[in-house]
Amino acid sequence: MPSPAPGDRATTGHQEIVVLNPGSATIKWARYASLQSTLALDSGHQALSHLDGVMDSLLNKSPRARYVLRFVHGGDQFSGPLRVSRDNAPALHQLLDWAPLHNHSSLQCLEKLLVSADSPEIIAVFDTHFFHDLPLAARSYGLPDELVRKHRIRRYGFHGFAHQAMRDHWEVQWQAGKPYALITMQLGSGCSMTAIRDGLPIDTTMGFTPNEGLLMSTRSGDLDPGLLTWLQKREHWSPEQADQVLNRESGWLGLSAESADMATLLTSERPESRLAIELFCHRIRKTLGAFYALLGGLDGIVISGGIGERAPGLRWHLFENLAHLGISLDAERNFEPGPDGRIDVAGAPVNCQIMAGNESLFMLREAAVLYQDE
Repeated sequence: MPSPAPGDRATTGHQEIVVLNPGSATIKWARYASLQSTLALDSGHQALSHLDGVMDSLLNKSPRARYVLRFVHGGDQFSGPLRVSRDNAPALHQLLDWAPLHNHSSLQCLEKLLVSADSPEIIAVFDTHFFHDLPLAARSYGLPDELVRKHRIRRYGFHGFAHQAMRDHWEVQWQAGKPYALITMQLGSGCSMTAIRDGLPIDTTMGFTPNEGLLMSTRSGDLDPGLLTWLQKREHWSPEQADQVLNRESGWLGLSAESADMATLLTSERPESRLAIELFCHRIRKTLGAFYALLGGLDGIVISGGIGERAPGLRWHLFENLAHLGISLDAERNFEPGPDGRIDVAGAPVNCQIMAGNESLFMLREAAVLYQDE
């Protein structure tokens, strides 16, 4: 008897789950006992160069698990969780152009799962879902309407699972039903910020692609589009060459000419590396002010990601001299946050917190929506 197609197997709420989170530099994974789990059985991460080995190992260990697979970009076609089948898998391959740096690794994982002899069940989840209903002004570009409609151009937003997790972390300690204005900050190799009012995102820094917004490890972030066309003419770049420079050779790496690792830059004495750090902080402070204006004030900031969680000296530098926005860090708590993650001065108008990232758990919750009636 042939193996069932992915998505065709009978399901139960207690089937083991493997959550796959391919990023721009690493692949992370976590195994859960069921959709209802809150703690992972085990987890890990490896550089993307080890993706094939990671997938082979997971399929050997958990051949009949449900696999929850993250796609950074769902384009305009995919938003909520999707049971993957041989019928809709080709449409997922069309997502490559929307985010080449990230979706390529997701498609590599998908191919491994599709050709597995055990035909595991696959649920695709999309990082853009959290921002699907951004206000019209926040999701629009000033381009001709004909082009916008033809190419389905909008600001999609990214790091959705991370920002959703930070929002929920905040709401646990906030008075239920009380209005609030919150800024969430995901600071890792990719960086983004989101303005949230009463649980809903009203703006975010990433846009049509994950390159918009803040300065990142190898991504330029905001750039004058006129500069890009000027460089394309002067350097005779193809679209692929321009994409290579903007996504893989810019950011802290390009500016410092030293490293894409913030930990390395923080110990460097080179002026180019110091500038990379300062521009990183400058972009964040500028965005804080803009989001403060959009929100009409600020009640809290939640920070997550490798840099946000593990670079207290950089956090201190980032938030110093922002008392006019109600932001004041406590020197001791910034270096040793308590169990609640608070790092602000007691009584400060803006509650500042550090949160350990757990995107896999929110991917699990997203997938569970498909099985609410089980």
